[in-house]
Amino acid sequence: MSTAIYVSYPRQEGINFDLDYYINTHMKLVEKHWGPHGMKSWTIVQFDKDDPSGKFVTEETYHDSSMRSLSCVDRISKTYRDVYRNADTCVQSPGQNVQCIMLWTSMEDFEKCFALGIPEVHEDLKHYTNGMPVRWTGKVVATGQGPY
Repeated sequence: MSTAIYVSYPRQEGINFDLDYYINTHMKLVEKHWGPHGMKSWTIVQFDKDDPSGKFVTEETYHDSSMRSLSCVDRISKTYRDVYRNADTCVQSPGQNVQCIMLWTSMEDFEKCFALGIPEVHEDLKHYTNGMPVRWTGKVVATGQGPY
């Protein structure tokens, strides 16, 4: 089965993100350099500023003392459980701004390609954001395709 790679750009104060450049320039570089190595497709999702589904829990000091008695794992969504398993304090972030979802032929193909460190792709970050992306990976276990 395929592998899904999620690259998220959190919404944070002072962080800029040029969506137009990201879609029309950066993703063209990604296609050019990563496509031949096993990237099958990509999708860009932009979260509304007030959309709670784009929010996640981060490892920061949690100011609500009633929540401190719970482990961080108990306070976070199952989706991000592995990322923050060892955190002992959490707080909700302002959410995600943009997320890129890429489908790859396999995790091995993605890891080999990413390890190449293709400068044209990796060094392009500075042209569309002054923030750092967060990456999640997962094995695709089922898919569906309409019409339904």
